[in-house]
Amino acid sequence: MKLIKNVLLGLALASCAAFASANEITNTFFVPGNMDNPGLLQTYAFSSDLGDGTVPAVGDTFLFDYWFNTVPGSELDPIWFGFNLGEDSLNSIQFTGAAFVSLGDFAPVPNYALSFSNDVLSGFGYVGSGIYDLQLAGTFLVDGGSFSGTAASNIPEPMSLGLMGAGLLGIVGARRRKAA
Repeated sequence: MKLIKNVLLGLALASCAAFASANEITNTFFVPGNMDNPGLLQTYAFSSDLGDGTVPAVGDTFLFDYWFNTVPGSELDPIWFGFNLGEDSLNSIQFTGAAFVSLGDFAPVPNYALSFSNDVLSGFGYVGSGIYDLQLAGTFLVDGGSFSGTAASNIPEPMSLGLMGAGLLGIVGARRRKAA
């Protein structure tokens, strides 16, 4: 019994030592959009990779800001924007906080659904054009833990809509001329 207590005490102290020497990893990323299908969807890919070879250790905490620049639109004509991200391997990270704010006023985006659990984060809703900040906080639970995600926004097509409207006006005008 004493051996079990000593082993458990040793594990507890080793865990405390690992977390006591943990680093806080912070970074801000501008996430460029990818328009593979112009006129329909703009996509973004993002991850916890710092790009400098840094490998997180057990107990390291992170605070990352991901900036997304949505396509031009207006507050009167909002666009849909959604994202989903999760850990790359089972039990490798734990999210402890998240926020989705407008960089214009650093306020949460109204009527935007944001949900997160220990290992998954997602959000969706309508936004105006601008730059938005997805703020993530959490802890790496294993050496080399990581997460990745994707985001997407629809792209308004004013030219196509304008052409369709002009075509409809032409048809209406032709019918009126024919009726007169």
